[in-house]
Amino acid sequence: MKITKENTDSIYKSAIKEITANFNDIKAQAEGETLYAFGLALLDDFYVEFRCAGNSIESLAKIMQGKDITEDKGIEYYAGYFWRLDEWYYSGKCNVENSSGDLLESIIDEVDDREEYNKVRQEYEQILINALQYCDKNGVFGTGKEREQLVIYVHYADDYADDVISDYSAKILNSENTYNLFKERYNRNSDNLTKVIFNKVENLKDITSSKD
Repeated sequence: MKITKENTDSIYKSAIKEITANFNDIKAQAEGETLYAFGLALLDDFYVEFRCAGNSIESLAKIMQGKDITEDKGIEYYAGYFWRLDEWYYSGKCNVENSSGDLLESIIDEVDDREEYNKVRQEYEQILINALQYCDKNGVFGTGKEREQLVIYVHYADDYADDVISDYSAKILNSENTYNLFKERYNRNSDNLTKVIFNKVENLKDITSSKD
């Protein structure tokens, strides 16, 4: 069964509600902190719901406590803590009636094989990206500096070997400069967003130490 124009619109509108509610929830949880990333976490196992997750410079500093950064083991060694949504500190806790997952479930129930599922999955991914774009254009993720310091993308939390959708969605949803740094996030031989964010963590430590 394919996603039709009618149910595409329904899934899209529900996704916008879910993203808006859960981003605001995450923002409230991280009040006073600097969010650097927000994303939608999917699971690649005939699982149709997504989870909204976010991470801040302050929460990443907690996550990175005790991690040994050496010449042989550069910061990129720990990049998973920066960019894997299942490692992040904040998760949206808002449930929306008739969620996009609920609406998609009836379609998934009629899928008989992996090839057909992959087609539905790709359509669903694009709907979610479009919903994120709508939210962004309407100021859900903030404006000016607040938005500029936030990278947004879609990610499969259970597929560590495949960052195709992460890179594809990040290119659509972020500035060219942010995307170019993001796509190199695991490359220690290049300027990348991992280094940029780590420097912010280190600056936060310096500020905290000077206050003690």
